[in-house]
Amino acid sequence: VRLLNTYRHVRYMWIPSTSEVVVVVSNIHSGDQPVLKQKAPNAEAPMQQLLCAKTGRPEEEVKGLSFAQLRDELLDMAPLNAAHVVQVNKAEAEFWKRAAGDRLEDSTQILGFECGGSQWVLETAFPIKEPLADINFMEEVLGTIQKQWIPAPAPIEQRWTARSLSPMSPAYSANPKQIFSWVGIIMYLPPQQTDDGREQITQSFKDYCTALYPIYHKYGAVPHWAKIEPKDSPGAQQRQREALQARYPVAQFNSLRRRLDPHNILGNRLLDGLLAS
Repeated sequence: VRLLNTYRHVRYMWIPSTSEVVVVVSNIHSGDQPVLKQKAPNAEAPMQQLLCAKTGRPEEEVKGLSFAQLRDELLDMAPLNAAHVVQVNKAEAEFWKRAAGDRLEDSTQILGFECGGSQWVLETAFPIKEPLADINFMEEVLGTIQKQWIPAPAPIEQRWTARSLSPMSPAYSANPKQIFSWVGIIMYLPPQQTDDGREQITQSFKDYCTALYPIYHKYGAVPHWAKIEPKDSPGAQQRQREALQARYPVAQFNSLRRRLDPHNILGNRLLDGLLAS
């Protein structure tokens, strides 16, 4: 609460299978703050050292790689081996410790982070209905990852927003004081993976999402509309449909769709199925 009251933007980046969480906060620069502290030189050293140890490549050969490139190359070696992913996560945690500091940048640079190339992401939002529900949610997510030995790479990103006045927003609430937490899980598709390898990662990500579904259901978390994907089984599709129809005024929305888009130009098979009466 203190952070949310002090800073305009707050982001947690949880590192699965470690005890570390990266805290990123930002405010508009007023022009009178002191000189900013930059990150330590070669903060990427833990990632470089792990890559050299795993591949036998000389250190000089990997020094030119960015943090995201180092993570891609490390994960590419065994993206679905949970023990290997934990090693990569621990090296990433050390990177973030060394990279700690202050900086002044354009907001687009501050609010994002270097996450590499292709990836699968599921971002969900849920209302914080009781104190520490947002932290309890994350503890259950991290506990499930460890219990089921999910090869979950870092970071799991968590943000907070005020409520939205749009009834079809995942963060809609009639309560002006309601705060929502947004949590995004990720699996990377390293560039050197074969088509078969990418398909295996895709299936693993689907399994990851399924493993977390009971937590999402418990806290009333629903996905960002742009992160909804077709489900492989009728049962999973039905659960997704029920969750969305429980959260949103679907009947009213469908009535407006029929009136304003009678030829369903803005619809598609996935959306029509999820919003079917």
